[in-house]
Order: sequence, then structure tokens, then C-alpha cells
Amino acid sequence: MTEQIKVNGQFELPVPTGDILRAVIVDVDIEPPNGSVLIYGMTSPSEMTPIQIDGSQKDIKLPFINGNIAITHLGKVTKCSVITKGFVDNVRRL
Repeated sequence: MTEQIKVNGQFELPVPTGDILRAVIVDVDIEPPNGSVLIYGMTSPSEMTPIQIDGSQKDIKLPFINGNIAITHLGKVTKCSVITKGFVDNVRRL
């Protein structure tokens, strides 16, 4: 039997679509400040991976190939916001 993951929200971050990215760069604001969340995203076309974020942080490079994420609050988190700062493209442009 597969265990259900409790998700507090699913979002699409504003990044380019159609290309596979190397990373999405974000700021994460968590209430209370010592709270933690899991941010799930696709690390390959067939694999979703959770990244644990402890406390509010800036300029986090999430190794996700697109902007589709899901968030699970850990403990007594009351709020979590994720703001896209940029991305790392998978192809080198000249």
C-alpha cells in the first residue's frame, strides 16, 4: 500500500516552459521562522524529489527541471511563501 503525502499546496513557479532547467532559484519565507517545509519538484522527467528547507532562506538553488512544485509543512508551520528569483538553464547559450 502506498502512503499518501500530505500536501499543503501545489504551485507553478514562473520559469520558462518547454526547456528542461538545471535549477530554479527561490527565496523561501516560513512562519514561524524556525519552521521547516518539504518542497517537492521534478528532478528528472520521471522523478519527484523532496528538498527540506529549514527556516526562511534566500537564493536557494532547487535542482528542479521545471516550475511545478508541491509544499508540505513540517511541524507547526503556519505559512510558507516561495518567490522565484531566477533559474539555471540546462543549455549553454553563446
